Amino acid sequence: MAMRENKKTYRVALGGIVSAAAVAIMFMGSIIPFATFASPAIAGFCVLYFCLEFKKSTAFAVYATISALSVLLVPDKEQALLFACFFGFYPILKLIIEKHCSKIIGLIFKFIVFNGCILLAYTVLIRLFRMDVISSELADYSTWMVAIMLVLGNIAFYFYDLLITRFSYMYFVKIKPRLTRGK
Repeated sequence: MAMRENKKTYRVALGGIVSAAAVAIMFMGSIIPFATFASPAIAGFCVLYFCLEFKKSTAFAVYATISALSVLLVPDKEQALLFACFFGFYPILKLIIEKHCSKIIGLIFKFIVFNGCILLAYTVLIRLFRMDVISSELADYSTWMVAIMLVLGNIAFYFYDLLITRFSYMYFVKIKPRLTRGK
């Protein structure tokens, strides 16, 4: 019984430390102007670690913690909502999709989820948070420019998905064996 409680205590403590690190990454993204998309994507790797090492429910709890703290504490609400609406839960969803879907169906579903979540995040930013700066910024762009940004976002998402796959493989092949040596 004591061993089981120690593992649970370890997961909770590690979850708190990793959540704090992810929120710190989000804060750094607030300082660096071009990191609006990079910092939530990097913070998503904190959730990925929990998804790979523990249960998906534990990873979801870490995602919820990071999301809540980011929305409340991080000054840049755009990046906080990008994490909460997509980058935070995507590593969990990716593993579920790849377990239950074929490669092509999974890829199509991932792109649908990405575009829907990004649309949701910006709708919430503009309507709920009243960030008129974003809507006026988008109004300044031509239709072609918005379409090009959407295509580039989808290309970046494809490489992010690939990066998560490669990192997961590298974690199991290179990192985890070094961490568990002698145990």
